[in-house]
Amino acid sequence: MQLPRPHTVSGTLAYALSAGKAIISTPYLHAVELLDEGRGALVPFDDPEAIAAKTIELLDNGTARHAMRKRAYLYARDMVWNRVAPVETCAALSACLQAYRATELDRWRGEAWTAFNWFLGDNDLQIALYDPTTGGCRDGLHPDRANENQGAESTLSFLMALLEMRKLEDSRVTNNES
Repeated sequence: MQLPRPHTVSGTLAYALSAGKAIISTPYLHAVELLDEGRGALVPFDDPEAIAAKTIELLDNGTARHAMRKRAYLYARDMVWNRVAPVETCAALSACLQAYRATELDRWRGEAWTAFNWFLGDNDLQIALYDPTTGGCRDGLHPDRANENQGAESTLSFLMALLEMRKLEDSRVTNNES
C-alpha cells in the first residue's frame, strides 16, 4: 500500500492487520507504529522495486510470512470491535438492526442489544462508557481501563445508538398493539 508521507491512518491497514495478513507498506506514521516488531514490512516511498523485492521475499519464505501474519493477528486482538471505540460499536449496532429489519430474525435484534449494552458496561472490562452524570461517552477501552476522554464523536455515537434502540422498541410496542 503506497500512501503519501503526511497520511496518518489507513482503514485498509487496520483491516489487514486484524485479519492477520502479511503487510507491506510505505513508512507513513500509522504504518510505522502498527507494523513495528515484525508485524509487517516497511519499504521506502516511491520505490516499486523495493515493494516487489519484499513481496518476492515473503512469497519465498513461508516461515517468515507466517510469523509476520501471526504477530499482526495477535497484536490486533486488542482492536476488535468490543475493545475499541463507540463509533465502531454504533456502526455494528446499526448493521445488526438493518439485518433484523431485512430478515426479522430475533438473533439480529439480540446482537443489536449486545452492541448497545457494550456502552453500559457489558464489555471485556465491565466498565460503562456512557456516563449519565455528564451525558458523555468515553472514547473507548484500553486493555486495562476506559479512556477518560469523552469526545463528541463517542457521545454522539452513544446517542445515535440509544435513539436506534428506542426506535426499535417503540416499533415493537406499536406492532404488538396493532
